[in-house]
Amino acid sequence: MKNTDEVTVLVTVNYKDLHNVLIQKGFKKMESFELEDYYYQKENMDFSKMSRMELLSKTLILRCVNRVSSKLIVKNKVMDAEKILSQSEVSCDVASYQDAKNLLEALDFKQWVHLRNECSVYSNNTLSLIVQNVNSKYLFIEIEFQSNDGVNQFEDLAELTEALKRYGLPINTNNLFIKKLDYVFNFEN
Repeated sequence: MKNTDEVTVLVTVNYKDLHNVLIQKGFKKMESFELEDYYYQKENMDFSKMSRMELLSKTLILRCVNRVSSKLIVKNKVMDAEKILSQSEVSCDVASYQDAKNLLEALDFKQWVHLRNECSVYSNNTLSLIVQNVNSKYLFIEIEFQSNDGVNQFEDLAELTEALKRYGLPINTNNLFIKKLDYVFNFEN
């Protein structure tokens, strides 16, 4: 099980303006990719009797990266009534999206949400972050405690928060742990 502590914040400007701010602050765009997340739950679950937090904690994700590779992900969340305190994940690669979808449907799982994330990785000598344009409507920045090479970028949340403030990025810092699904689900339903 991999610890997936991360901060996700809402961006308060459009992508073009954010890109310009990041470039001015010394960031370089390193790569772009697309994630498609298909959220599944057991067909017999009654969504109407669940809080959003319960709903988020009982979801299996089928993720496709650049329409080339796929994996199944289960995120284990530690929550209080209002927010997610921490999470870890278990994942496994699958041969194809269609095979995984067929297996889930055979096991009585039903797709209930689809999120399309257009992602851009930006980095400078100190910080790597991912800008995510979700469903062409919502713009987020995600920063993981560990970089892709497994090295810790930050010792703790306080250090990460200070880094965000130091760069003065156009973000909403009222909630550092936005879950994209929760945000989109809350605003689109």
